[in-house]
Amino acid sequence: MSKLLSAEGFAVQSAEDGYEALKYLRNGSFSLVISDLNMPNLDGFDFLRIVRQDYPLINVIILTASSGADSYIQAMNLGAVEYLCKPIKLDALKSVMGVIAQRNPFGLL
Repeated sequence: MSKLLSAEGFAVQSAEDGYEALKYLRNGSFSLVISDLNMPNLDGFDFLRIVRQDYPLINVIILTASSGADSYIQAMNLGAVEYLCKPIKLDALKSVMGVIAQRNPFGLL
């Protein structure tokens, strides 16, 4: 997905896990994060909790294979701005990102 978004002109920074993503957030300027729920070392819910606490202005889109209602409810209650189930088409993701981008330009993690 990051290669496709980069090819579309988005500034993308990929992270191997949630801890690496948090390191990038501390050292960079981002307003949008796309995260999976299933990540090594730090699950997506814990990652989302930390982002909401430490970076409340950053928008988080959950892009995951977990399509259950419980996961959806938990992610949205933790402050995700969107919950998208894989597989997702690039145009659908770009559409969601476009709505968020209207608020402000962003770097993408």
